[in-house]
Amino acid sequence: MHARRAQRQRGFTLIETVVALLILALGLSAVMQLISTGMGATQAADRLAAETALAQSELARLGTERVLEPGEQAGELAGGYRWRRIVRPLAEMPGVLLLEVALTVWSEGRDAGLTVTTLRLAPVVAGGRVG
Repeated sequence: MHARRAQRQRGFTLIETVVALLILALGLSAVMQLISTGMGATQAADRLAAETALAQSELARLGTERVLEPGEQAGELAGGYRWRRIVRPLAEMPGVLLLEVALTVWSEGRDAGLTVTTLRLAPVVAGGRVG
């Protein structure tokens, strides 16, 4: 009888094996979900970093390479990114105009992106135009 009990206790039962596999599957599923979420967050961070760099670059060009005038303009950038700039006059002082500049940069296929707002001074030249 002692030999039979020893034979019975060797190995796992089918139910124990199924439960162990179920626990393993649930654990792997949770790990895969975490990896997927992490990859999505990494892609979003990369996109935000690119949009930030492009917005800073575009803002640096304002008033030097690009004329800064009140109104709305849009265009395309390298890498499938687009931009929209809205310039609104806030105040006029003798010979100088205070402008609010809102620049939005987003990647192709997305509706929203990064918006950066800043204030700039622009000289007013003859005829009331911004120089």
